[in-house]
Amino acid sequence: MESYLQDWLSLLLRWAHFITGIAWIGASFYFNWLENHLQRQNAKDPLAGDLWAVHGGGFYYLQKYKLAPDQLPATLHWFKWEAYFTWLTGFALMCIYYYANAQALRTLIERLRRQVQIAAEIEINQEAIVARKGRLAWPISEGRLASRFRGSEGDQDPDLHADGVLIEADEGSEVRAVHHGRVVYADWLRGFGLLLVIDHGDGYMTLYGHNQALLKEVGEWIATGEVIALTGASGGSGNRGLYFALRYQGKPLDPERWCRGRG
Repeated sequence: MESYLQDWLSLLLRWAHFITGIAWIGASFYFNWLENHLQRQNAKDPLAGDLWAVHGGGFYYLQKYKLAPDQLPATLHWFKWEAYFTWLTGFALMCIYYYANAQALRTLIERLRRQVQIAAEIEINQEAIVARKGRLAWPISEGRLASRFRGSEGDQDPDLHADGVLIEADEGSEVRAVHHGRVVYADWLRGFGLLLVIDHGDGYMTLYGHNQALLKEVGEWIATGEVIALTGASGGSGNRGLYFALRYQGKPLDPERWCRGRG
């Protein structure tokens, strides 16, 4: 469950539990008060006592029967929903706090463990992305290049993808990081749809656009070859596939010179 939805659900349940709890306690106090103030003298069978009361300008006459009358009225006010709803909302809160939150904690711990593991791998393997020029794996293992790099004419080229490549792929295909690094952007960007940017250090970045879904968040460490997104056609590209680009200090680089040749 999304964290904000869980927070709203928890807030609503807490208020419902609080209100129904007050109603339950209030009803208990009210009937205890009635029981202690019944006029029992001269009570005629089948009554155990009666009581006159005034509240809000209205007068009330209440009677308590020793046993249930022979015939119950068509409308009977039964004070039970307060207790039932207090129990139900309390049980729901317990499920959220002890089960859902426990699962969220386990997920968080696993994610942190994964991050520490990736960071440790990066510390061990300090090979910079520039050292792997020409040997990087493509973010999608299979797929034809629908559009090639035209960075030299990118300033005048109306095609937004001139500074990168478009890789054809079926919708929902896995997108993998070409090199380890840290996510610095993961959001919607006009013209590129759902875009994810990884900082590889030393001024190098890779960009992955037109995704159907982003699987990583800003700040997460990414290992080489790790799945980071699923391809789509977001951003109005008109083609199903992936926009992939490399940058060095903001300047575009030709991905075909950095990645292994495609057969």
